[in-house]
Amino acid sequence: MDFRARVLRLPRTKSGRVRTVPMHRRVDAMLFGLWHAASQPTRGPVFISSKGKPYSDTRGHGGNPLAQAHATACAAARVTGFRVHDWRHDFATRFLAEGGDVRSLMQIMGWSSPRMVARYVTYRVDPLAAVLERVA
Repeated sequence: MDFRARVLRLPRTKSGRVRTVPMHRRVDAMLFGLWHAASQPTRGPVFISSKGKPYSDTRGHGGNPLAQAHATACAAARVTGFRVHDWRHDFATRFLAEGGDVRSLMQIMGWSSPRMVARYVTYRVDPLAAVLERVA
């Protein structure tokens, strides 16, 4: 994370390419606060486990701490059938509904094809009706 530039650098992506993603100001503020609340506010990880250790990438051997935290939160909220990956669909849909453009969405999400937008985004009826009213 680069708090000065307000970007998140992703060294390991599905495509194998390093990616830089801008952070929303609220995400930046929340992560910055967590980072400075850590024992070493000048460097080091933001998220620490209950054992005081930084989370490691365990996707290749034994699970994903994010998936476990998501499952715990969903159970506490009594939400069923909502996967971690569904957050990507939700974000993509909200981004376009709030006026974001397809090209920017593709860059943020790391997609090289507009086909991925069609695959991820669900257009709701209400926003479509509002667009039709503006065109006429």
